[in-house]
Amino acid sequence: MSNETKNFYGLDGIEFIWHGEWADPEVEYEGRRFNYYDLEDPLWEIFREERETECQPVNEDEFPGWVRQNRALAIEILENLMSPA
Repeated sequence: MSNETKNFYGLDGIEFIWHGEWADPEVEYEGRRFNYYDLEDPLWEIFREERETECQPVNEDEFPGWVRQNRALAIEILENLMSPA
C-alpha cells in the first residue's frame, strides 16, 4: 500500500502522512516531517484544558473543529518543533 497523504485535520499547509497500521503517522510542514503525535498530543491537551477551565464537557467529537479554528496554534507548535533545542 502506498502512503496516503491529506491535510492534518483539514489545515492547509500541514500534510498528514499515513504509513499503515504498524507505524506512527507523520505530519509534514514546510518540508520537514514530524511524528503525528508530537503535534496532536499538545493540541489535545490544550483543548482538554480549555474545556475544563470553561467547565465544559470534553467532547472528542468537537476536537477536529477546534483544531481547524486554532490553526495558528498548530503552526506555533510545529515552529517550536523546528527550533533547535
